[in-house]
Amino acid sequence: MRCLLLDATMRPTSLVTRERAVSLVVCGHAQVIAEEPGVVFRSEHLRVALPVILQVPAYVELRPLVKRNVVRRVLFCRDSWRCCYCNREGGPRDLTVDHVKPLSRGGSHVWDNVVTACRRCNHRKGNRLPYEAGMYPRHVPKAPDMVQVAWAGRLTHPLQREYVAAWHKVPEAAL
Repeated sequence: MRCLLLDATMRPTSLVTRERAVSLVVCGHAQVIAEEPGVVFRSEHLRVALPVILQVPAYVELRPLVKRNVVRRVLFCRDSWRCCYCNREGGPRDLTVDHVKPLSRGGSHVWDNVVTACRRCNHRKGNRLPYEAGMYPRHVPKAPDMVQVAWAGRLTHPLQREYVAAWHKVPEAAL
């Protein structure tokens, strides 16, 4: 599990390994905001519960987010890990990227033209347009917001998802 790192303004900046998180706490470079009491790191003279959310006292300058290419993990997150045609839930091995307007028909590999599809629906639709196949996506594809791009599928602890969703004022399901 990775730990969420906050800067001095309490803004989520990155994820660090749990070993790095414990090191920051022990050296006094970070303050624990939330911890997992069930996991404890022990040494001869010290016991430290696993930090889930940490704050460093420095302000961290983040590079601006730029327009991103289509990435499977972010696409699946945007579509809530469900097929856009039959609404079946799946994992990374069950789901595929479907082009609403196929590449061979002049479509492009951009956010406005791709949706998540299960293997069965993707095969059934094939190289046809939605009206030819009689299969329409349940929602209009659109580019994900930058919060989804930055954190999609990376937050493993419920407290981390809750904190990032509250900070960016987005629904927790969007992460």
